[in-house]
Amino acid sequence: MRDFPSVVRTGSQAAGAGGKGEICTIYFSFLRTSILENRAAYRLDAYDENWFLDRTECSVLWEADFIFAPLFRRMAELETVKSCYARKITSMDIERIKLIEAIKYHLLTVEFIRSMVPMLLECQGFCQMAKSPQICLLAGEYRDQSEVLYAHPGPAAKQTNGAGA
Repeated sequence: MRDFPSVVRTGSQAAGAGGKGEICTIYFSFLRTSILENRAAYRLDAYDENWFLDRTECSVLWEADFIFAPLFRRMAELETVKSCYARKITSMDIERIKLIEAIKYHLLTVEFIRSMVPMLLECQGFCQMAKSPQICLLAGEYRDQSEVLYAHPGPAAKQTNGAGA
């Protein structure tokens, strides 16, 4: 996770320059289309209280190819032997299989990131960054469903069920 300090540093610089508020959310986004290019790209974004409406760009790309390597290797092998299947398997089928299987590798990657959270929270840049007391780390697909990896313990971390709960 060499790229985490980079997004933290960029967020700190933007907040220090007044172009961004305190960092409230750091989002690890899976870029699904990168799979078709045999890359496993994740976008790390640091957002202020405006979250997706935050206009100050603060992101870096992280390549998780070391996790997805078996998938890419197997799909390359399948591509080389597809002619043995007498046109019953096409390149389009292999791409579809790759995207379906990528979901499993993404789940593995989320668990890897979750295991790294304690180390990420202790990195020097994160400790020095201007951040909200309710900072949250999330992982998911780009601007889609996400999973909370870390929520600062406190009143904001409590969840409610339904209106008025």
